[in-house]
Amino acid sequence: MTGQSNGAMKTRLIILLAICFVGFGCTHKKAEDFSKFKKVPILVYTPGNFNTLLNDAFKFTETQDYYLIADWNVYSHDMRYGNLPSRYQNRLVYRNKNPVNIDKFIGIINKSDSCFFLSFTEVDKFNNEILGVIKNGNLTFYDTKGNRFERFGDLALHVFGRENISDVYKELMDNYAKTLIFRNSDLVKTYSIDEAITVLRGNYMFKYYNDPTNIDSAIDNFIAAIGRYVKLPEEKILKLKYRLRSVAAGLPKKTKIPDTIDLLQVVARIDFTPFMTTDVNDILKDILSEQDYDKISLAMSIDRAKAYFAYKPLLYAKKKEIENYYGGDVVIGASSTMENDYLLKKVIFP
Repeated sequence: MTGQSNGAMKTRLIILLAICFVGFGCTHKKAEDFSKFKKVPILVYTPGNFNTLLNDAFKFTETQDYYLIADWNVYSHDMRYGNLPSRYQNRLVYRNKNPVNIDKFIGIINKSDSCFFLSFTEVDKFNNEILGVIKNGNLTFYDTKGNRFERFGDLALHVFGRENISDVYKELMDNYAKTLIFRNSDLVKTYSIDEAITVLRGNYMFKYYNDPTNIDSAIDNFIAAIGRYVKLPEEKILKLKYRLRSVAAGLPKKTKIPDTIDLLQVVARIDFTPFMTTDVNDILKDILSEQDYDKISLAMSIDRAKAYFAYKPLLYAKKKEIENYYGGDVVIGASSTMENDYLLKKVIFP
């Protein structure tokens, strides 16, 4: 009995010591002293009021995005990730576990009184690829490789190949708009199988995928897609047909449907206008007016986004059908042509 009592007492003592140890550790865990951290704002370039944005950024108000940086840790002032309205409330400072590129600028940040991260669009806002430093009222920029730029024009020339940032800003905004479309399926998604099939049946790229050997059809469908948005004079249509035929002649002959991954990669790209999977942006820019090109580039990007967000749910909606057709020997969404062949030949273009 005594032995059992001693054993029970030892057990209680061990548990008590463990609780005290844990409690001690929690009680004495030190919170970060943010007075030792440097605040570094994050700016997105906009023409016209950049200096105003830059000045306001160093006020570090509740609505601004910034990092708190030290050699041993990086924190972020809540940067409103996500779409829910609640994400715009109760902004907090939280540990940034994987800050991109910040370690490459720590030396410069430690030596600078006023510095900021600069991006040219919202898309790359948190890539932290360019650090700006303000000293004696002058701006100096650094990239991740340590290159230094004394003027904004030098930075623009290095990043975009053109010195005048205003010349490329419109192009940046166009690409940003296209990116938003592909990131937000709610803007273009379909709501039924029949609607998805209708979208894909009318898309010039899927018409090409259905019959990759028919060059005449590919050219006619591409020009018809353009004609939905701008009316081209006959001479421009003839010139475009000639240029497209030259492109087709230089491509290897396609005799089979691409696999799912290749197909969706082409459809989802925002940086080019595909014809038979090849970029023809330069041809369009050469033949069309700037206004017509801009209109077509964005409109056809939206069309591709609609096709992308129609194809994927259709693929998975028809999963059982495809598996039954091939006897279960198919992995949906993988590098296989079987599911595409089935959808194109049996569902979209039966």
